[in-house]
Amino acid sequence: MIAGKFLDPKNDFAFKKIFGTEKNKDILVHFLNDILSFKKGEEIKNVTHTQENEPALIAGDDFIIKQAYEVLNQFSWSEEERNTYEREKKSELDARELLSTARNEGIALGKLEGIALGKLEGIKETARKMLAQGIDIQTVVVVTGLSEQEIQNFT
Repeated sequence: MIAGKFLDPKNDFAFKKIFGTEKNKDILVHFLNDILSFKKGEEIKNVTHTQENEPALIAGDDFIIKQAYEVLNQFSWSEEERNTYEREKKSELDARELLSTARNEGIALGKLEGIALGKLEGIKETARKMLAQGIDIQTVVVVTGLSEQEIQNFT
């Protein structure tokens, strides 16, 4: 019974001992070829074991691989480290949400300001046309809602 506990491939220690050493890399190659079902001639021939500090070199610019290493790395963290990570991640997500909300509010405000300016320009254009048709300024003031001073400023 005890042997089964330690030889369970789901046990990280046993998995590393079986597949994670240079002397057993032939076992790893065979295991990978079996589970990945490569076609004849496409099988893995060799593997290179890396040190635990080399994931960044392997991942390069691949976001998904970096994410996978981060998840794997979390298994070795203490509870305090996991809690700190979760707080930082939550803080980062909150900051992104805050920026997104502020951006959306800014866009909405900009649209409202644009609409207001557009309406004002439309009213001014109407006032110009009325004046060009010879309508008196008092009637233009009543119809457009602009003050006499505003009308005089743009004519």
